Amino acid sequence: GNDLAGGSALMNLIIKNLYGIRYFNEMDSPMHFVSSLKRKFAEIRGARHLFPYLAQHNGEEFKRWIAMHAPLLSAGDDVYGIRSASATLFGKRPDELSDAEQAVLAAAYHRGVRFQPLSADEKPELREARLRRWEKLIQKAKKGVENAYRLKNPEKMASILAGLDRMKTPQMPKVPVSLSRILASLPFGERQQYGNLKQRADLLVSSLKPRIIQKLTQEDALLSANEVITDINISLPVGVNYEFKERLNKTFAQIRRDCPSCYNKALGLPVNDESNGALVRVVVTDEKGGIVRYYRRGFPQRRPIASISKIAAAVLLASVGIKGNERFCNKAFAGRKNASGAEQKGVAQCDTPKIKGHSYSFIETIAQSKNLPLYHVLLNNKPFSSENVLQLYKAFGLNDSKTLKGEKPRLNQLAFELAFGLAEASPAQVHNIMQTLTQQLYAPVYNSAPHVVQSLRISEFKEGMQRAVVRKKYLKYPSQLKGIKAYLANDEVKQVLKRVLASPVNNDNGTLHRFKRIRGAKFLIAKSGTSETPYGITRDKWATGSFRLQGKIYTFSILVGTDDLENGLGSHVTHNRVMYPIMREIVASLRR
Repeated sequence: GNDLAGGSALMNLIIKNLYGIRYFNEMDSPMHFVSSLKRKFAEIRGARHLFPYLAQHNGEEFKRWIAMHAPLLSAGDDVYGIRSASATLFGKRPDELSDAEQAVLAAAYHRGVRFQPLSADEKPELREARLRRWEKLIQKAKKGVENAYRLKNPEKMASILAGLDRMKTPQMPKVPVSLSRILASLPFGERQQYGNLKQRADLLVSSLKPRIIQKLTQEDALLSANEVITDINISLPVGVNYEFKERLNKTFAQIRRDCPSCYNKALGLPVNDESNGALVRVVVTDEKGGIVRYYRRGFPQRRPIASISKIAAAVLLASVGIKGNERFCNKAFAGRKNASGAEQKGVAQCDTPKIKGHSYSFIETIAQSKNLPLYHVLLNNKPFSSENVLQLYKAFGLNDSKTLKGEKPRLNQLAFELAFGLAEASPAQVHNIMQTLTQQLYAPVYNSAPHVVQSLRISEFKEGMQRAVVRKKYLKYPSQLKGIKAYLANDEVKQVLKRVLASPVNNDNGTLHRFKRIRGAKFLIAKSGTSETPYGITRDKWATGSFRLQGKIYTFSILVGTDDLENGLGSHVTHNRVMYPIMREIVASLRR
């Protein structure tokens, strides 16, 4: 009809989409006429090859292509595919649409339509323009319905037209129920971004997208030529996690207000921000390893893990029969000291263990993060060799300085780096360690690494079939730290470790004893750590562990720090000031 004059044929549109945006940008060049001819010839050449391919299997290939690629312009960005457009426009899957809704979607696909919802807080002229755009789309849909059904099925035509007459102009983007409450308070411009599926993913799970894409790429490589991934199920509840992130941002602002002179880096702000933000990574997983809360600022890489390394040392000591009350000498070591307590620099002789500060029990050593007693016992009380301590590093995925340089490590160096927190690992590996220990000690039926993608829906298209055969694939994530299990040989070792690894919370002098105030959570394992810059300023604050809440077990890891070794994170940055409020928000979010 006349209303379509000047529009490209469908095959031309497909070729243009294949060429991409640069294809259209050439229209603004000085040689517009020549470039226009070149484009037309490209479309003709492409159509000669593309049409026979898409016509295969009685048009099934064409149906698949158009379902995946035809765009609907929405919310400032293109939404591709029937599934995405259906969700953006109506908040439904394609197979849930009414006949009238299908007609609107078909009209939108028939010719590019820029869909933007209405809002009461817009300027009147914009509202009127969007209202006219919607009415025009409805009229196109009606014309298509009349052309399709006037002669063949007038009753169905009347029914669909009545449905179109009842349809109201959308007032705001269609979003899942879990997001509607969050978005209701946002300005229209921000709400509109969440109505676009692509932008919604960027806004809600941007920090996890690399992990999701990596897993999808791996799984896609396993598919046959006739299969395609149509859905993914992730463990993260994005609406609830959005609220969690907002609460954490408010918490970080309050932390800084409470002690503005403590921090050289602003918590909760981008690392490259003018305010020079801190690196932050907060991860919570359920007992099966699914990520249920996630917050990240910046990209913290492998680094010294401070006293978190004492977890590996504790496992080694328990595995050789050391009990929780066995005492270790607070032996002096040149140039080193404990972070706090009596006799910080240690004692010259080990013949007065009953005097305060001259020795510490296994539990006290871990609970209060004592460096000197741990170093002493690793070197003297048991016949450990460099080989078996190095094996411990490998089992836990830790790195020592000598091996990283390609040199052979010695026992005193390996023991020193464990005791004084110089062993290195990535934040993800720290969480991996805690997930494995928690599962081995408290949830032995599971043996899975932390993950976010839980299952996939895969559609298999067979020749001549109108519908695809759909199957669901549940993904498995076996733990990569199988070597840890070898140190947990019997129940006696496990019971000792349960007491020792819970002591930073349960012990009144423990570094995380304040966690006991958090309502509803029973901490099973907990360990904190603080690393310093070469100038003696706090660089990183760590906390990791697991807890039981409302009958469920969760594992957590927290890192707040910086890669700026000159200025560091700040001074007087205590666990009570940082880790306690973060942990309180984690538990509160899971309890809601």
